[in-house]
Amino acid sequence: MAQCGICEEKEGVREAGVYMDGEKKAVPVCAGCVYEAMRRNFYGIGFGVGLQLCWFVVASKGLFSVPGIFAAAIALYGLVRLALLLAARVALRGAKAKEGPVPDWVWKRAMARAVTEDALRDAYAEQFCNVKVQTPSEYERLHPAK
Repeated sequence: MAQCGICEEKEGVREAGVYMDGEKKAVPVCAGCVYEAMRRNFYGIGFGVGLQLCWFVVASKGLFSVPGIFAAAIALYGLVRLALLLAARVALRGAKAKEGPVPDWVWKRAMARAVTEDALRDAYAEQFCNVKVQTPSEYERLHPAK
């Protein structure tokens, strides 16, 4: 694979997509840049911690009431997301140290692809001033398929 599109120092191990003026471009990224992008992103952790507030509903309404059951299910989902993000950080730290590939489960399920595409968009927006740079999700949101 080619050189990393963010740091331009190491060889890329995964490909992230970015749209530049409406044209899709696949850019290789290294494990170190994926790790740094995940380390700087606190939205997933904030979301999981925010869902833990649902335990107050369980405590006040009781586990066996309708609001308590829904709140417990939502809080458990947040707990699973937090555990997944923690495991992804540990796995990415190991991949960065060995300069190995990013595991598939981290790339697909732990939001590593979306976070890396955001970091890639920011890096390319700084490099190319007169070019509109978008992530695939932004592009699909603004240009729905017909």
